[in-house]
Amino acid sequence: MGNELIDPKDTQNRGIAMLVYLTSLFTTIVGPLICWALKRDESMLVDKAGKTYFNFFISYMLYMGVLLGVMIGSSVFMVGGEKWASVGYIIMMSAVGLIILLGILMVVFKIVGAFRYRRGDVYMPPLSIRILKV
Repeated sequence: MGNELIDPKDTQNRGIAMLVYLTSLFTTIVGPLICWALKRDESMLVDKAGKTYFNFFISYMLYMGVLLGVMIGSSVFMVGGEKWASVGYIIMMSAVGLIILLGILMVVFKIVGAFRYRRGDVYMPPLSIRILKV
């Protein structure tokens, strides 16, 4: 890959970096993976777009998994009598609300990421865990 700088005038690579995020709206893994694999060795911007997208995707899937576990765990409260059932219901509805919020944020951050990479900026969506080194 080398030490090349990100060239903001390189519209082809900016377009492919943008496609990493845009294709994720329709194909969560396959589209971004193909875009990233095609040019990651040739363009630092595309490589960063792929890494930031997959950091974002893995992070948000972990959050969704934890919330799903909380939802399933809250069902234990629901069999513990009326007093505990309301606690379980509140926990479950809170988890459902957070899952819906995460889903909305994922769509918004994918669109923001597409626009930012189109401009040639590197974008790491909020709450992303840095799993792949960018």
